[in-house]
Amino acid sequence: MEDFQSAGIPADEAIAAEKLGLTDAERKLIVTPKANLLDQQLYWNAPSQWDTNPVVFGNVLDYMKRVDHFLDKTGLIYKELNLLLSLEFIDHNKTLFIKHNYDDPAAAVKTISCDTAKKKLPIWTMTH
Repeated sequence: MEDFQSAGIPADEAIAAEKLGLTDAERKLIVTPKANLLDQQLYWNAPSQWDTNPVVFGNVLDYMKRVDHFLDKTGLIYKELNLLLSLEFIDHNKTLFIKHNYDDPAAAVKTISCDTAKKKLPIWTMTH
């Protein structure tokens, strides 16, 4: 589709959706804003508390900031999340990223964790 683009037609978002293998309905889910937390909660059905040690409370945005939760709810794999965040139509200001945390921040030798439960989408807001 990209090879045939002329004067912005087809749109960049249509090309990006094709690269991701999205149907038009899936693309609309991504690009159509849900205006408030209630809409987001109804769509994602995120719990108001998660984990057990310690128990964490929060809203749907807090829940979805954790990469393991985001991957679980979206059905994406980590590689696809990286691709999604790199697409200009998703993040035209290039402000979205995955924050990598240490396995044990207190350890003498710090290692970045491979555990997606320790990775965050730190600026996930209602405007992103």
